[in-house]
Amino acid sequence: MDTRDKFSIPDNQRTQIHNDMHRLITGYKYIVMCVLIQHSDKDGYCFPSEKTISGGIASEKTVSRAIAELEKRGYITVGGRKSTSLHTNLSYNINFDKLYTDIESLSPNNKHQTNSPVS
Repeated sequence: MDTRDKFSIPDNQRTQIHNDMHRLITGYKYIVMCVLIQHSDKDGYCFPSEKTISGGIASEKTVSRAIAELEKRGYITVGGRKSTSLHTNLSYNINFDKLYTDIESLSPNNKHQTNSPVS
């Protein structure tokens, strides 16, 4: 058994999160959130490098801007540095409660939509 399996989010839950989140977050911010979720444990904690997050599709500067916007909106918390054997990366914690609260506010059944998608 892969040791990551006991810590990671199950694939079916991860897919649902991605589908729901796309209604709320767009552009590079969506891509960054997807990568953070992909690397996160069940508690939303991860520490991929900005190079890993960019995945060759965006500059590290674009990733930094997306991370700053996601943090400003309360979807992630950027923490201290996490050292691995080769690198030291920032740590990230995904605020799933805030994410789902904002997703639910976009529901057609919710007449008081106060949050607009992050674009």
